[in-house]
Amino acid sequence: MVYGLRSKRSGRPVLGDIQNNKRSAADAKMSSKSNQGGPSDSKRLKSSKADGEWVTRKKDEVTNPLVKKEEETKASSLMGLPPPPPTSRNDIRQSGSAATTAKATTTTTSSSTSTKTKFNPASGSALSSSSSSSSSSSSSSSDTATAVPLEHRMRYDKKTHSDDVCELDRKDLADPLLAANYITDMYQHLFRAQPDNCPGMYMDNQADINSKMRAILIDWLIEVHMKFKLVPETLYLCVNVIDRYCELKPVPRAKLQLVGVTALLIACKYEEIYPPEVRDCVYITDNAYTRQEVLDMEQDMLETLKFRITVPTAYPFLMRYLSVLDANQLVKTASHYYTERTLQEHDMLRFEPSLISCAAVYLAFNNKDFGDGEGYPAKLSDYSGYSEEDIVECAALIAKKVGEEPVTASRRQLVAVKKKYSTEKFGNIADKYDNPEIETML
Repeated sequence: MVYGLRSKRSGRPVLGDIQNNKRSAADAKMSSKSNQGGPSDSKRLKSSKADGEWVTRKKDEVTNPLVKKEEETKASSLMGLPPPPPTSRNDIRQSGSAATTAKATTTTTSSSTSTKTKFNPASGSALSSSSSSSSSSSSSSSDTATAVPLEHRMRYDKKTHSDDVCELDRKDLADPLLAANYITDMYQHLFRAQPDNCPGMYMDNQADINSKMRAILIDWLIEVHMKFKLVPETLYLCVNVIDRYCELKPVPRAKLQLVGVTALLIACKYEEIYPPEVRDCVYITDNAYTRQEVLDMEQDMLETLKFRITVPTAYPFLMRYLSVLDANQLVKTASHYYTERTLQEHDMLRFEPSLISCAAVYLAFNNKDFGDGEGYPAKLSDYSGYSEEDIVECAALIAKKVGEEPVTASRRQLVAVKKKYSTEKFGNIADKYDNPEIETML
């Protein structure tokens, strides 16, 4: 069947003709309505007279600003107010530019009056501008601020170091783990933090314990430290935590070992990768305390210390001084031996950790058996900030303590440190070589 043709049998038009005729009739009807003047687009928007006026007015306000002015005049007359001044197209342009200027001014003012914190690269501190200050006053004050040179900010308050000492860190710049870029700031912080985080001599305030009991506790903790194979930083931090806690609180004699083992647990959690568990701490006390007692003491100690565990000890200063002097292995081992021996002595608490480390290095460096014997090294004095007169008293006390082991009330010697440094691992430094003699160095 072909569309558009009539059927031969009936003579009627086929389906294609019927559909085409319907389309043509619809098009003709639409065209006649448009010729008769159908409703415009604006009239189609009107659902009522009021809606139509509102739509028309809105369109006119967008296209012609003068219409808005006329509406304001009508509103003013109805309210009994004087009409606004007539507005021309030039006035509209000027008002538009003025509004733009006012908006920009408002933005500038708000930005200048808002409180901002900026970093001052000259002084290395944050500067806060007041909410009422303007941008001009801020710029003038920043221009008049005194710029502090970088090399001056890197120096310590009391401790100074020369440029040749800083050259030691340049070889480590390629290794990010050594933090060579920040090592000066780190030791500056350690020097400054000593007065607030290092305990003093506190035994006069303790009614139930004395310095000999403290020496027994530290001697036992050194053996536990060796048995658990802990890092040296853990031992120094453990002793610091014990002394700071005992300085603030009276400790009964029966709880002294509990304080010691809990301090070791806290130090292990801070320094070790795999710290011992609480049950291990209970075991090494021969079950003298329960697990809950250890946990309760841990909470009490941390709250008493206000959770200040990042504190300067003698160990980081010791490592830094040995690095500055580029010391040989025997000097390094002897320095560690002398410094660790001071942990048992309550009398050494009157010296700062940095001074104790400096005196220990001084003794080892001048030992006639393995040291260079050059007196007080200039690099050590330059970097630590201590003169030879500053360390003589501390060095003499260390030499005396190394020559004699601490004893208990029953005259039993505490030899944990000497036993530790008499092993092959530490070069038998406590047996092979003579003890330091301060008289031969002065």
